[in-house]
Amino acid sequence: KLSLIDQMHSGPRQDELKDKSKKQLRYLESSLLDAKEVMNQRIQDALDRNDEMDEGAIAMESETEGIERMVLQSMSSMQKLLQREVVLRQEIFHKQAAQSVKQSRKSRITVQQRQLSQAE
Repeated sequence: KLSLIDQMHSGPRQDELKDKSKKQLRYLESSLLDAKEVMNQRIQDALDRNDEMDEGAIAMESETEGIERMVLQSMSSMQKLLQREVVLRQEIFHKQAAQSVKQSRKSRITVQQRQLSQAE
């Protein structure tokens, strides 16, 4: 014969509780799997966004390098133009000085010729 305690742990009521527990366990397992799938998808989405950000950063870095090259080329061109301007200004100054010397000689010769003409 089964004791009262043994009877409580066996029988149709106990089977119902076991079935109910199994159903709850399956539901929890299913819920956990769903939650795991959702979390995995969120992680994958975050990784994809991170990859997109990395690609964007690489593109920006490349664009920045291109701009830096253009700026350096522009600065180099500007420096060459400034050096050429200095050379041209020096040439103009020397030509003006030579012109001034010629004009001074002409004036002196003209004055001397007048003096000779007046002396005659």
